Amino acid sequence: MSVHPQEGLCYVDLPGRRSADPFAGLGLGVSARAVRIAPGVERRPHRHPHSAEVVHVVAGRGRVWQDGEQVDVGPGDWVHVPAGTAHATLAVGGWLELACFFPHGDLAANLEELDGPLLAPPASDPAADTTDDPTDDLPDDLPDDPPDDPTASTTDSGAHR
Repeated sequence: MSVHPQEGLCYVDLPGRRSADPFAGLGLGVSARAVRIAPGVERRPHRHPHSAEVVHVVAGRGRVWQDGEQVDVGPGDWVHVPAGTAHATLAVGGWLELACFFPHGDLAANLEELDGPLLAPPASDPAADTTDDPTDDLPDDLPDDPPDDPTASTTDSGAHR
């Protein structure tokens, strides 16, 4: 069994988002990302050429852009992104927290950041969550680099969502 507590995840900054890989280096044949998206941030889409992606909205509200179509999402919603499809998620009103799953073990090899279009952040919804960064509750002394032991709980290979 491999359990990776939230407070032990190492988040890296990616274009328009922060991302952590709780199972990096374990050779599971699948990958997952914990993703946090700040409100008011412009984003460019990305795609995963070798696999589909399943996204679960953990907290907050957002807008998913997928090949020119948009849909609003909230806590508990699930999104399927077909392999190779340009997509991005933007936060609405406050921080957005996602859990993303991929049936591909090497996420770094399964990510292409795209040049455009540049997606503007949605207008704020006064009823949406606050703009507090959920990572503010995490300890400031989290390690930046993965430990040598791939079974340790604070792994992050630098792979990108």
